[in-house]
Amino acid sequence: HTMIAKNDYFAAIPLFQQAISLDPNFAMAYARLGINFYNLDEPARAEESLQKAYDLRERLSEREKLYIAASHDAMATGNMEAARKTYELWEQLYPRDQFAVGNLGVVYGFLGEYDKGLAAIQQAWKLNSGNALVFSNLVSSYLYLNRLDEANVTALKANVLNLDSKFLQAN
Repeated sequence: HTMIAKNDYFAAIPLFQQAISLDPNFAMAYARLGINFYNLDEPARAEESLQKAYDLRERLSEREKLYIAASHDAMATGNMEAARKTYELWEQLYPRDQFAVGNLGVVYGFLGEYDKGLAAIQQAWKLNSGNALVFSNLVSSYLYLNRLDEANVTALKANVLNLDSKFLQAN
């Protein structure tokens, strides 16, 4: 909840570290920890955690394996094309998964495919309009497309819904 709904990556880190201390083979905790470090602009720590998750992924569900592989590609190795392919597969297999489609939208943005990115993030918003990160990504997508009025309205709506985050304030 701290990481996803509130976008409070700093506060989520000790929670994932505690989970790892209880179970050193908890691949998803390493993955989430790595994503938090990535979002806090700590690439070395992100890469280390995501690599550990990647190394431990074999005993996980298919969805969790996709989550870790795509996160590893995008955030640890920077291979956005590989991440795109994994997110597209994940979205095909789990079309109602907000993380697959939402992260696919972010990757499209990194690849300069802003219209596709916006469409994917809008789909993620339809799947979960109560997620601060989705609002932040939606605002960013509107800004990339120079749709300033829609970016402003979306940021204000997030604020009214108490889904404001430092990422929205930065946009």
